[in-house]
Amino acid sequence: MKQRSSFNMKIYECAVHWIARMCAILLVVTVTSTPSLQWGTTSPGVCYGFTHNSCTRARASQFSFPNCYLPPVDPDLLLSQASFLMSHDAATGYLPNNHGVSGATNLYAKNQIGSVYQQLDDGARALDVRPKLLQNGTLVCHHGAITIPVSLEALVEDAIRWAADNPDELVLILHMNLAYESGMTASAYTAVNALSQVYDALGVVYVTCQDLYGLTVGETMELAPLASGGYLLALDRQDAYASSCAKLNYISDKIVTCYPSNNVTIPCTKTNTPIFHELKSYVLASANNEATDSSYELGPPSSLYYYPFNAIQALWQVDTHAAAAGVAHVSSLIDDNTKSQLNARVVDWVYDGEFSAISLLMVDHVQLNGNALLSVLRNTCGQSELGKNSCGTALAKPKLYQKHMSTLSFFISCAIYAMFVAWLACMIRHYRKYYNHEKELARMQQDIKAVDGQFQRVMAGEFT
Repeated sequence: MKQRSSFNMKIYECAVHWIARMCAILLVVTVTSTPSLQWGTTSPGVCYGFTHNSCTRARASQFSFPNCYLPPVDPDLLLSQASFLMSHDAATGYLPNNHGVSGATNLYAKNQIGSVYQQLDDGARALDVRPKLLQNGTLVCHHGAITIPVSLEALVEDAIRWAADNPDELVLILHMNLAYESGMTASAYTAVNALSQVYDALGVVYVTCQDLYGLTVGETMELAPLASGGYLLALDRQDAYASSCAKLNYISDKIVTCYPSNNVTIPCTKTNTPIFHELKSYVLASANNEATDSSYELGPPSSLYYYPFNAIQALWQVDTHAAAAGVAHVSSLIDDNTKSQLNARVVDWVYDGEFSAISLLMVDHVQLNGNALLSVLRNTCGQSELGKNSCGTALAKPKLYQKHMSTLSFFISCAIYAMFVAWLACMIRHYRKYYNHEKELARMQQDIKAVDGQFQRVMAGEFT
């Protein structure tokens, strides 16, 4: 009996150990495939150009040059022709995680993960910031009706800190959709005065769109140096709503969502969905159509004096139906971007030269493949001082983070394995209670002896 008990305990311990190993492997896959959770040592710096300050092996794969190196933007390139990776609704990175009542609200309001410092580290070089002025004079940020718990001052301080750590890079802060607390009256004077106070106190230059007309990248950097190092420039139209200096290419009746309102087209999270063709057409039209200043037509601006930048929204838009359908699918805006591998697809579009020109490439979830996007933008022929034989497709395409297991999938998988462990434990308990192991073992030994006897007779020529 003691031998049988020991045998059964070994079976049970082996099963538990196996399940624990599987859960551990799932956890490792989830962690190591998330861009923000990489470990490594800092690679040696390069004097000229940009070298990421934490060049882990995973991050290095997103760059075409060794040591996470990027060549500098050509200083003689017109600012309107330079390509910037733009973090869409950058302040939403400060929204809390998707849990609880407020977290449920954030599922389709949170476009980014991490602070502005993290987003710049992940490849962004332009920040879409939407200020909100409170009655006490404080400027915070917002996304639609949701007030984000971060002051504009704190957000800009994060950008300044990153610029000091990366002094060769130019960072742009583009305001849009300035909102006012209930009861306040909108006015250009109020808006410009409140914004100017923040930027003056932090030593950041704040300009209007027309101030940038005809400037090169080098001339813009001369306009935007920080005392602590690096280059940071804030800009808008300096009207009552801090309107954007970019043509936004947002047409409400043409936007492409992850969950189409016809309820027939397969969502973006499925590999066989045709919705990507619609999104790609929308994105490419924003860059490749004939120039127009009309806000009702896709395409680059015709007046660079009025619109120094062209925003290409390479992202899943969200409307009421898409948000409701996404929540019903137990998803979120970040999960939709991740599961659809949208940023990886955009890397392919840029690398393959499908855009006639890119000014501001606006994306969600810049943490995922953001450095790869920055790399293909910067390495596009004409953007830097790289020669024709060492730019664009002459360079290897960066390797990309693939779709990784979401937190929900991880816990569902662990729950399934836990149920399997419980079932296995019940089977072992039933076996120990009702099954005579010693009798079965004796029968097996008899069978083995019988087979062995037949084998011996065959070998001796006695079997007929």
